[in-house]
Amino acid sequence: MPIKIILDSNFLLIPFQFGVNIFEAIEDLLDRNIEFIVLPQIIEEVKRIANGMGNDSRGAKLALKLIEERCKVLDLEGIKGLGVDESIVRAAVKLGAAVATNDKELRRKLRSKGIPTIFLRERSHLDIDGYIP
Repeated sequence: MPIKIILDSNFLLIPFQFGVNIFEAIEDLLDRNIEFIVLPQIIEEVKRIANGMGNDSRGAKLALKLIEERCKVLDLEGIKGLGVDESIVRAAVKLGAAVATNDKELRRKLRSKGIPTIFLRERSHLDIDGYIP
C-alpha cells in the first residue's frame, strides 16, 4: 500500500526555484511506493500564481504540468470552502497522510496533530519531521 503524501503549493514550486526533483527526492528519502496527492484548493492557488507575473508564474506553470503528470487530485468531503492550510490539515488527518510543505506555520500546525512533514533543507535536499510508518 503506497504512502500518501499531500503536496502544498509552495512545495510544488521547488523544482523551478531550487532545481530539486521533489518526486524522486521523496521516493529516495522514503524508499517506498508513494501516492502524491494534491487538493483542489492547492490547484487553485497554483493557478493564481501561474496567472501572475514574474518568476513564480513560470514555476507555477511547471507545477501545474507536474500535478497533471504525477499527482492524484482528491476532492474530499468536509474540506470544501476551507482555507488552503486548514484543508491540508484536515485531509492529512482523514487520509493518514504526511504533508510536503515549506510553510513554517503550517508545519507547526501539522506537528501539533502528530502529522509528519517533508520539507526542503538548505535549499538542496529534503528532510522529514516526524515518523512516516
